Amino acid sequence: MTNEIVWRRLMLNWKVSINSVEVMLGTAREAGLLPEHIDVGHAYLRESKRLFEKGNEVAAGWAARAAWERANFLRAGADEKRQIRAGRKSVAKGDEANADKSRVANAKHEHWQQLANAHWKKKPNLSKQDVAKLIAPKVGSSVSTIRQAIKK
Repeated sequence: MTNEIVWRRLMLNWKVSINSVEVMLGTAREAGLLPEHIDVGHAYLRESKRLFEKGNEVAAGWAARAAWERANFLRAGADEKRQIRAGRKSVAKGDEANADKSRVANAKHEHWQQLANAHWKKKPNLSKQDVAKLIAPKVGSSVSTIRQAIKK
């Protein structure tokens, strides 16, 4: 067995999969996290391998563990960055949908206000509730909703 394979197998005893560390660091790089932070993870891996080759397996294990911790932290950061990006997209789409709903609602409210103004022109002593009761059957909305939307 080559030194590389022995090193990788020994690190598994330390609960560190070198392949997983490399994948997590790659994910962080793809997400656009700062390269200097990613390079620290790679430096820990290089140091682990160097220590192993010198015969210091315990120190090599600790360095590999530090690489795993760094990579796991960066992976979480990459996931967070993806969620933020996805959230921005959904918020923008939500704003567009809400704007469309607002335009429709505002048009209804303006129509209700015109009808209410016509009733108040004939009978100025009517309350908002009374006018809403007169308008509701014509427009097919609830009295309460109309009452809240119109202004005397």
